[in-house]
Amino acid sequence: MLSQLIIALIESVLNQAIKLSPQLHISLSAIKHKTLQLNIKDWQQAFILLYTGEKFIILTTDEKQADCIICASIDTLLELKDPAKITKLIREGKLDLEGDIQLAQAYSSAFSKIEIDWPEQLSSYLGDGMSHRVTLGVKTLHSQQQKLVEKLKSTTAHTLQDELKVAMHPIELTIFKNDNRQLTSDLDVLEHRINILMQSVK
Repeated sequence: MLSQLIIALIESVLNQAIKLSPQLHISLSAIKHKTLQLNIKDWQQAFILLYTGEKFIILTTDEKQADCIICASIDTLLELKDPAKITKLIREGKLDLEGDIQLAQAYSSAFSKIEIDWPEQLSSYLGDGMSHRVTLGVKTLHSQQQKLVEKLKSTTAHTLQDELKVAMHPIELTIFKNDNRQLTSDLDVLEHRINILMQSVK
């Protein structure tokens, strides 16, 4: 789970961004007091982001209790810098969204206009050396996690397809789909011919 320290740091950085970017206040004014819940699949952690009109508040939670709820991996959440991608990511099954999509788009649009230098911001709290270590550590941890997930996916697919024979190989699935399409086409032709014969008999 995300530690309270990390949440406090993120909250502090976001509030610092507001001070440095007055435009952010304007961008978020229409959604103040509305709650956005982010469920991060990679960390099995959820937290609520609330903009009060003056500052950000981040709350941890285990329940779905927000105006808009987004469930996605970290990589997918990073793609939300472009508000136009939200619908595309939902269609691709990379992002689950419940509630007010306009709230998600508003946050995405507002954050896309600011650039946060995480090492620089963390250095004011942890010092340059520790800030560099934390940033590097997070990147390394995320990279290792991605490799582990890919390895687990590959191992699971191999086990199900080749060892246990309970799942179709991608090539077999493609062949099945092609055969199914051909069968459907043949049935349509046969149905058409039957209809013609019945009409001629009448």
